[in-house]
Amino acid sequence: MNKDAVRRYLLPDAHYYHKNIEQFTGRPPDFINRINTNIKHIVRPQDEIIFLGDVIFGNKAQLKRILDDLPGRKILTKGNHDRHSDTWYYNAGFSFVCDRIVIKKYVLSHFPVNIEEGQINIHGHFHNVPQSRWEPYLVKRLTDSHYLCSIELADYQPILLFDAVEQKKVVKSKDFPK
Repeated sequence: MNKDAVRRYLLPDAHYYHKNIEQFTGRPPDFINRINTNIKHIVRPQDEIIFLGDVIFGNKAQLKRILDDLPGRKILTKGNHDRHSDTWYYNAGFSFVCDRIVIKKYVLSHFPVNIEEGQINIHGHFHNVPQSRWEPYLVKRLTDSHYLCSIELADYQPILLFDAVEQKKVVKSKDFPK
């Protein structure tokens, strides 16, 4: 890969300032620091970070401060907890906001989405919790081409998009433990 080429990283479910996420997923109390430190060590200024939803539980000033301190261009695929307007997220520091984004064969989203043959959906939302706790209507969407991107399973590091499936940085959603 060209050393100057833009690298695209995935960062699912950051949940900045969400107190209950520690109990829900077993995150350590310093998870925010771990996420930000890892981003700063991995992502370069010319790279992109695609946040796969559920970015923050707090106000715009907090999010703007966080994003301004992180390298790279920030993109948000909105999740179930991203309830502000797109303009709110633009003002906080995202350069693009959407429900899903397609890059080559990859459909990137917060939730698993319906995809066409030949596409691969990399999604967040389910974290590291067993399938038995997933919403049944979302489980029905899963095919062999759906992959769960979990920040907890990635040790709080951004995941390089084009290595995610091939290097098993994401897990086949249907095969996730029940």
